[in-house]
Amino acid sequence: MKYTIMWDFDGTIADTTDLIIESYQQTFKHFFGFEFPRERILSVFSLPMRESFIALGFEEDVIDKLLDYYRQYHESVFKYKIKAYPGARETIEELSKEGVVQAIVTSRRRRTTYEGIKHLKIEEFIQEVVCSEDVNRPKPDPEPIERVLERTNSDKRASFMVGDSQYDQMAAKQANIKFLGALWGPRPESLYPDKDSFLISDFKEVKNYVFCYNDKIL
Repeated sequence: MKYTIMWDFDGTIADTTDLIIESYQQTFKHFFGFEFPRERILSVFSLPMRESFIALGFEEDVIDKLLDYYRQYHESVFKYKIKAYPGARETIEELSKEGVVQAIVTSRRRRTTYEGIKHLKIEEFIQEVVCSEDVNRPKPDPEPIERVLERTNSDKRASFMVGDSQYDQMAAKQANIKFLGALWGPRPESLYPDKDSFLISDFKEVKNYVFCYNDKIL
């Protein structure tokens, strides 16, 4: 059986939490002279950028200016501050050697997603990448996951979404695939286990669910 794993990027493979918060705070200080509470920013993690500013209470007439400044700052420091979570690259490489189809499914824009994939040296192990520009309806809608399933001709019964947010979990459930919740991300309290969702504490457990537990959960 061919297995497929779809990885979220930020908070799952890449430890970008401090970078993202810093980018928000620099934007708020530039325009308004104050910072938002860290937890308030964390609450909008994994949403597309425009939706995140809306969720934070900003009006449409200022969001374009906020987005432009955020992206300019974020992209200027991105490659200097992005890093992989321990065990990420090793696990992705091992899964590739086992013949697992792997994809990135992210609400991040294409430019920094591909820059991050290259920086973390995982590009040779990834068969598909779906970014915010590639879909009409990003996570928590299932469209990004369904795009990967279609492109790779993958069986839903042997496909997993690995992510750190409730939006990843919601997308996986709506796509009718199994979900592995990454508890090492910035908001583990947003995840919950059920018959199709399993919480994991390190990357080794991804391999366990694919190769050891699949007869019990698929």
